[in-house]
Amino acid sequence: MIISRLRALVVSLSLLALFAPVAALARERAPLPVQVSSRRLAPGQAKRYQSRKDRSSYLKLRDEYSMRNDRRRNEVRSLVNAIFSYRLDNNYDLPPGIPDHDDPREICRPDAVSKTSCVDLTSAFDPYMEKIPVDPLAPADQNGTGYVIYLQLNGRGKVTVEAKYTEELLAVIKQSR
Repeated sequence: MIISRLRALVVSLSLLALFAPVAALARERAPLPVQVSSRRLAPGQAKRYQSRKDRSSYLKLRDEYSMRNDRRRNEVRSLVNAIFSYRLDNNYDLPPGIPDHDDPREICRPDAVSKTSCVDLTSAFDPYMEKIPVDPLAPADQNGTGYVIYLQLNGRGKVTVEAKYTEELLAVIKQSR
C-alpha cells in the first residue's frame, strides 16, 4: 500500500515537472485583463489596454481620478465645516440663500459675473475660509464652483454639500451636518 502511494506520487511529480514549463510559457503570453479594478469609470473614461505600457498609463489615469476625488472630499468637508462654524457664531442661523432639497443649487464662485443661478456664500465664508474651493472639472466660463448645496428637512435640518462632477460613474461625494 505504501509502495503504491509512492508510485502515484512519483508519477504525479514527474507529470508536474513535465508540464510546468509549458504552463509558465502560457502565462507569459496570456493577454492582460481588460479591467484592473472593480471600480467603474464614467463612460468615455474607461481605458482598455493590451500591453504593459497601456496598463501603466491606465493606472496613472486612475490614480489621477482618485486624487481629484480625494480633493473633492476634502473640499466638501471644508465647506460643511465653514457652514457649521457660521451657524455656531450666528445663533444657529443659516447663511441666507441656501435652498431646500427640492431645488439644490451650486455655490457661486467669488468672481462670478451673475449670481442669480447659484448661492452666493462669499460673505458668509469670508471669516472661515480664505477662498471658496472650485472643482477641478468645473467649467471656467460658468458661475458655479461645481459644489451643490441644499437643506434637508425644509429649512430646519442639515445642510448638505455635494460634489457635482465626480470622476467615477457611481461615486457620490457629499457630506451633511
